[in-house]
Amino acid sequence: MIEIHDSRLAGIAWESGNLVLRFAPAYVHRSEGRPGVDVGTGWLLELDLIIAAAVAESLPVTVPVNLADGQFFEEETCWDNKIPLPLNFLGRVSLRAVTGESEWLIVRGRGASIVARGEPVYLEEYPGA
Repeated sequence: MIEIHDSRLAGIAWESGNLVLRFAPAYVHRSEGRPGVDVGTGWLLELDLIIAAAVAESLPVTVPVNLADGQFFEEETCWDNKIPLPLNFLGRVSLRAVTGESEWLIVRGRGASIVARGEPVYLEEYPGA
């Protein structure tokens, strides 16, 4: 899973009604158990989060910028400070995140997917929460 608060939003682009949020890098937890909770590893990965049929309620002016916190929703499921991986979801989605500059990123849409750009880079062992 992607940890929102240790990730960097590097770019925002519109492509055919879809919003592409470029993370460079995203902080990714890997674990045999629950990522971000159980023992695992931390990785850096450049990726695009694509929100289909997006409506942007608020976009940060300052980009690139570190993200400080947020929530990702799939229908009624809330991922607090996390975005699940892999992700290819068809249904109502929304992302609410605040940047380190106290700007808001609020977007909703009708589906979301993630496209990795490059290979993950090992960063650290994660001892668990």
